[in-house]
Amino acid sequence: MRYVDGLSEERTDSFAAPKSFDLELMDAADRLLQRTWQRRVRLRALRLDCDRLAPLAQQMDLFAAPKQNIEETALQNALDRLRGQFGHESVQWGRNRLTTVTGD
Repeated sequence: MRYVDGLSEERTDSFAAPKSFDLELMDAADRLLQRTWQRRVRLRALRLDCDRLAPLAQQMDLFAAPKQNIEETALQNALDRLRGQFGHESVQWGRNRLTTVTGD
């Protein structure tokens, strides 16, 4: 994160277990933004780097309780199919769409 006055901030975060659902990733990115953006100065640039990404593993842990319910999994699968067929921009979350429309 770089402010207009030239100062910058950087934070990192990681997950104890792999994540693959949009809402989980967006919530984590939002929490990271809130932890990093501490000054009341306008931003010049913002960058989010995601590394060590991997596709959803279908093999479940034998002894762990399921973390996601069936509805969340079905929703994510439907979103992935729509994006695969019509492009990534075809389905967006409302808070992301608002910035695209207003240009803020």
